[in-house]
Amino acid sequence: MSSSEKRYRFIRQNRKTSPLVRGAFVEMDSDELNDGLTIYDPIVPFGEEPPCPVWSVEIQGTCVKIKVTDPYCHMPKKTKGSECGPFSKGAMMRMLRYMNKIDWQGITHALFITLTYPDAVPFEKKDERNKHRYLFMRYMETWLQRHVASIWRCEWKVRKSGDYIGTVAPHFHVIVPNVEYVPFHEINKFWRLAIQWQENVATDVRRVTGHQGALKYLAKYVGKDCYLDKLVYLNNGIEVGRSWGVTRKHLIPMAPIRVSRPLTDSERDRVRLAGKNKLRWYDPTDEVGYTMLGTEALQLFEKILHLPIAKRC
Repeated sequence: MSSSEKRYRFIRQNRKTSPLVRGAFVEMDSDELNDGLTIYDPIVPFGEEPPCPVWSVEIQGTCVKIKVTDPYCHMPKKTKGSECGPFSKGAMMRMLRYMNKIDWQGITHALFITLTYPDAVPFEKKDERNKHRYLFMRYMETWLQRHVASIWRCEWKVRKSGDYIGTVAPHFHVIVPNVEYVPFHEINKFWRLAIQWQENVATDVRRVTGHQGALKYLAKYVGKDCYLDKLVYLNNGIEVGRSWGVTRKHLIPMAPIRVSRPLTDSERDRVRLAGKNKLRWYDPTDEVGYTMLGTEALQLFEKILHLPIAKRC
């Protein structure tokens, strides 16, 4: 193989900061090209410069996401039905992103519901918990005579009483948008029917008014230390199941995508500087994107991208 016919393959460097990092080009011979292990396609002809990563921005609601796309760095595809781990920082960020993309101005009121298992009930497996949550929502929809959405979070706590004192048990926090009122005794009855329990159970329901109230409850229960989730996962593996989810998504109003476009060179430099000033972990020398959430982040990027000031609620 002559030097003019040599081809080069892109190899990602082993960096700890992020999988979305630049790499290096290494020379390959014909045997390597045909060994069936060239997973970093496409192969760049000799003498050609690799394209630079593309920086882009997407703003939806109060979620600002900076993305860096590298054509020679492909993330593995997610597979359905894979095992669910504990409530990790990644899962927490995905939940926060979703909540910040909701059009809270279109939600005039909501209910915040807490559902707890009785002390006499042992550890419940994920299939049983999913069934209980499903039945509870169906009972409530029957009482309301309409379909309603929900955003739920499964949290774990150490039991302080009962036959299983000292063991870790799950309970649910549920936000039900656009439902103004359901009596407390009805919520309690729905949960007892769902878990097939005759005696009294601990439940709680509170009315949340306005988007600030909903986000306040969200921050309170999402930002908690999730070390018990990890403990349960290590002891029980896949039986833990998902830590959060959304039902009937089409009934939750989502904010329109305000901006979705590539960044210019000057905007990219300002975005890097903003990441350096606002995020402790961010290194502006890396080709890595990030996410900022909240009204303060939205105001910052309105200045960076010279966007018109959005109406605040």
